Parts: sequence; C-alpha cells; structure tokens
Amino acid sequence: MVGENTTLYCHLSPERNAEDMEVRWFRWRLSPAVLVYKDHQEREEEQMAAYQGRTTFVSTDISKGRVALIIHNVTAYDNGIYYCYFQEGRSYDQAIMRLMVATDVVLDPDTAHPELFLSDDQRSVRRGASRQSVPDNPERFDCQPCVLGRESFSSGKHYWEVEVENVMVWAIGVCRDSVERKGEALLVPQNGFWTLEMFGSQYRALSSPETIIPLKERLHRVAIFLDWEAGDVSFYNTRDSLKLLVTHQQPVALARLDMAVSPNRQVSCLLAFLLQLLVLQLPTLDSAPFHVTAPQEPVLALVGSDVELTCLFSTNESAEHVEELRWFRQTRSPAVLLYRAGQEQEDQQMTEYRGRATLVTDGLPDGRATLLIRGVRVSDQGEYRCSFKDNDNSEEASAHLKVAALGSDPHISMEVKENGQIQLECTSSGWFPEPEAQWRTPSGGRLPFTAESRNHDEEGLFTVAASVIITDSSIKNVSCCIQNHLLGQEKEVEISIPVDVTLDPDTAHPHLFLYEDSKSVCLEDSRQILPDRPERFDSWPCVLGRETFTSGRHYWEVEVGDRTDWAIGVCRENVVKKGFDPMTPDNGFWAVELYGNGYWALTPLRTPLRLAGPPRRVGVFLDYESGDISFYNMSDGTLIYTFPSTSFSGPLRPFFCLWSSGKKPLTICPTANGPGKITVIANAQDSIPLSPLGEGSASGETDTLHSKLIPFSPSQVVP
Repeated sequence: MVGENTTLYCHLSPERNAEDMEVRWFRWRLSPAVLVYKDHQEREEEQMAAYQGRTTFVSTDISKGRVALIIHNVTAYDNGIYYCYFQEGRSYDQAIMRLMVATDVVLDPDTAHPELFLSDDQRSVRRGASRQSVPDNPERFDCQPCVLGRESFSSGKHYWEVEVENVMVWAIGVCRDSVERKGEALLVPQNGFWTLEMFGSQYRALSSPETIIPLKERLHRVAIFLDWEAGDVSFYNTRDSLKLLVTHQQPVALARLDMAVSPNRQVSCLLAFLLQLLVLQLPTLDSAPFHVTAPQEPVLALVGSDVELTCLFSTNESAEHVEELRWFRQTRSPAVLLYRAGQEQEDQQMTEYRGRATLVTDGLPDGRATLLIRGVRVSDQGEYRCSFKDNDNSEEASAHLKVAALGSDPHISMEVKENGQIQLECTSSGWFPEPEAQWRTPSGGRLPFTAESRNHDEEGLFTVAASVIITDSSIKNVSCCIQNHLLGQEKEVEISIPVDVTLDPDTAHPHLFLYEDSKSVCLEDSRQILPDRPERFDSWPCVLGRETFTSGRHYWEVEVGDRTDWAIGVCRENVVKKGFDPMTPDNGFWAVELYGNGYWALTPLRTPLRLAGPPRRVGVFLDYESGDISFYNMSDGTLIYTFPSTSFSGPLRPFFCLWSSGKKPLTICPTANGPGKITVIANAQDSIPLSPLGEGSASGETDTLHSKLIPFSPSQVVP
C-alpha cells in the first residue's frame, strides 16, 4: 500500500555464504541501482536518487545466502519489476519479481444506497436498519444497496484487497462508471458488473451463466486485480499464496470499484438484492440433479511434463457410479478419455492420447474427475470439455490448457564483414509459444535487428534467429535474450567481442621480432639494436600490448598453435621491466605458460595445469571491476585457469613472452582483418523465473524467490 513499508526477499539455493559477494537490486538492468552491497558495505553513490534514504539492506542471514530489501514509504513509482542479483567473481545469477503497490481505495458516499453507513475514513460500510436522509443524486443506488469506490480507471493494472472475514453475505468487484443506479438489475457482465459474491457458505462469480467456486475454507481477504488493457478482472485468495478464484474476461471500458463488503461483521450492502436473486433462481437450480464446474483460469503445462485437468460436481457428490464420464476436444467421439461402467474405454480414445491420457480415480468419491495427460505436446493446447451423464441427465464444463516450452540456450556466432563491421547471429530452438528475441547492450539498451526469422518444426516448437551488426567500436559486450512471455522466463547469453590487440614495439625485448603489423612475435638468436627505453624489457623476453584497460570487461585470443615455451596473460602497466623479477600476481603479472611438456599458472609456487589436450588458441578474459582474469582453451571452450579475484588499480595491459627461439610465432587473432567467422565466448544463463502468477505478489510484498549461483561456463560457438 502507498505510504507503507515493504520487504523483498531473495536467497541462494542451495544455501551458501554470500558475505563476500556483490548483491544488487535494480529495476532496469544493472545501472542505476535501487541498492548495491559490495565489499561488505552498501554503495550509496550507485543508488538511484528516487531510493536514497528509503531503503534498508537486511543482511542478518547473509552468511546463509539470505538477504532482503526494505523499501520505506512506498509510492506508486515503486510499482513494477525488481531484479535481485548475486555475483561472486565470474559467477552470477539473478531473479525477477514484480512489486504491486495496492491502490488506495475509499468509498464514494454520493453513490451509497440510503441504508448504507460509511465509516469516517470511508473505508468500510455497514447496512443499517433505517434509511438515511440523503440527496437522491443521479449517481446514487436507490434500490440495490450498493456503493462504489471513488477511484476510476481508464487504463493500466490496478489491485486492492477487501476484508471479508465473518461476513456471511457480500459481493465485491468492478463495474462500468455508467452502470444503471436506479431500479434493479442483475450484477452480470452484460450490465457492466464483474462481481464475486458469497451467500451463506457458497462462493460464485456472477457471470452468465454463474460460476460456482468450490472452496474448502472460508475466505478472509480477497484481492482484486484489474488489467484494463487485457480486459481481465481477477479475484484471489490472499491467504492461500494468492490462489486464483476466478477471472472475468471481457473489455471493461471505464471502470469503478463495486464495493459491497466491510470487516467487523458488517452486513453486505447487497443483502436484499441477493435474497431476491436466489429466490428467482431456486427453481432452475432444483431442476438439475447435478452441476458440473471446471476452473475458469487456463492450466499451464510445460512440453514434456504431466498435467492434470479437473472438473467436479458442485455438490461434491461421488462420481464413482455415474453412467458416463467423458473428456473430449472438438467432437465427442473419439474422446480424449471415456470412462463408462467403472472403467476406461480405450477403443473409444483418440489415437494421439492412447497411452498418455488416463483418469485419476482417487478423486471420484469426492466428485472430482481428473484427467491426467502425460508427456504434454504442443498439439495438446486448447479447450477440453468434461461431460457427465447419468440416467437422462447430462452436464458439461470446459477447461483450457495452455502449453509452453523453454528453449535451448542461445547460440551465438560472429562474422567480420569486408568493411570491418561485426555481425552477430543468435539462434535458439525448442520454444513455445513463439518467443521474442532481443539484443541488449550492457546498459540495457536494445540493438535493432538486421535480420530475424522464426519457424517451427513438426512438433510445433519454434526456432528463432536474430542478427545484428555492431557499428560502434566502443561496444565490447552484448547479450542475446530469448523471452517466453507466457512463462515469464528468459534465457540470456552474454558475449565478449574480441579487443583488437597489437604489440607495442617500444616494450619488446631486443631478441623479439614483431611481424604482421605488430600482431605476431618471434624470439630470434640475434639481438636488435634498439633504444633502451624505461618501458622495454631487458631481461625477460617479453612484449606488451599497446592497449591499456582501466575498467570494463575485455577479451582477446592468441594463436599458439603447436609452438612450445610461451607465456601469455595480463600485467600492470608499471611492472618492473628490468631484471628478472618473478612473474607472479604479487609483482603484477597474471599469466599461464607452456614450458617443456607442462602447462603452468604463474603463481608464487607455479600451479601445474592438467589439460585434456593442448590448446592451439587461448582466450584471455579480463573483468576489471570483479578482479577476475581467466584463460580458456578456445578449441573446445574449456577453462584452463582462473586467478583468485583481486582488486585492480591502475592500467592493465596484455603481455606475451617466448622462452625459446624458433620459426613458429605467437599470433594475436584478428578481429577485423577481412571477412570470416571467428570464435565467440558465450555465457549462457539459466532461465529467470518471475514470481507467482507470472506478475508478482500483492499487497506490496513478494514471496521469497530462489536463485542458484551459476558458474561462468563459456561454450565455443563453431563457425
């Protein structure tokens, strides 16, 4: 609710210590942030101005991977998506949740029936024994004891809650602003009302025909969700994890709140009207020996999973001995499932459901007829009708199944055009319904497609391909995101575009000879006569790259081929270049080497590296902010070694060393030296779930979201 405080929870699963991790809450990608926790403290300088002084980071259980964000004095601006992001080195993951800020609803006394008495704060209503002397306004109900809320909605999504505990008769919902206030009219959608009612112990939606809602326990508080553009009005039980009760689906036009309920045992304002309505309908209800209902909300199932569709007798009578129970699609025969004389009739079953569809008989004594479909397919999507037949009477209801599939991790390839521009293509398959593809920059901006295609296979699953051309040389990282809006989930791959590294001749040892526009280096027996500059190595046979890095993430590749005796990596720009200081992180070097027949990480005690096979091309990855330097075998995408995270300060530069002479050079792989495809490192992130309902929880609070820390697992993209 506006003005209150709310808490958003997030934790790692499985449980692990997050004290040394970066935790970030943000709205629109990574920056600016709602709150940043880094290096064991909050970073106020990175916080959005709108949240400064209004947030609290709860880290009491951070050693168990549990954190929370408290937002104080919630405003309407706070409504929407929030990302919870954990990062440790190159490992990270995030979860998404939606915060829904409740609309501040008050009742409109000018619309209240004369027998309705409003509280001083106009937030509750009771019905009195006498009529008040009030003006007969055009907007006032004169026959139906009803009252509207002051608020009017002509767009957007809105939500509020109503206390109904211990009230025996009530009706709440939404109506058009133009509904008839004088005389009697049914509270049905045709008359501009979308309403949920309770009379005695029975709940129902006043649709046409009405929908009985079987509940095991009485409702205490009901949440109402209005989606104006979608034309949906939904009612939820707030005490059962926001379990959906019913959804009205119809264009709403200009809507107002139709309120007929209040706490503290106050009498519903629709009492007289409901009594009359029930009397009129009793003959109709008595004429049918049973009534069949099914959930109005579609059931969602993943391709390959199992799903249950249930219909039931409104009277909860046993269905064990009914003459016939039939589940079917467009035509009654053949059926999805036919249950007759106490057993399934397989010879009457549709071919595509044989062996996959069966009846769950456990619920029959309670009047529940549950259809179990195994191995859900795309073709299973659609309407299912449940029909009961007993003697000469029959009733049926319909349920709707929605099918979805989360596709493969996106696969990215890179091609350098003749004009030097870089074209990226992202592909992913196995999606349903048709997914949306996006190319994003690190700041969250979108890049326009140069080409896009979608097609589906024989099973109905979609493959999407989207291409983009990078014309801005300053862009070093982009991501491809494939979204399934029905599931509220996405898969995202981030790629690093290779840096165009060249060798710096002013740093090269005199025995090192540079070739191919300073892209290759060889160690020769002869010594060149070169100026003895301060930046030149005079003992170690090494050379630096021209490029310096003081922020961001960077990546380049080195062709080592079958050459032996080399070292490559990253160093501080100000490392000692004279003499034989050890090449270790303490001295500003982070490198791996091949010496003789062994691979080593140049740590103080030299760490031996056990590789599945000799790499012919090595990728070097630098993440300045996280303090990570990693090396990968680009032949198969496997990790060679990652140095422990450190805190960088000052410029860093690529560096290369050769320990023996020979004709075979070390060569920096080109990024824009003509057409051809090259390898790209891709970091595929697990699907990111939205909170329950696909939109988030209500009342300014959210359920705890689960996140697992995903290790950075590059995969080679084969040209």
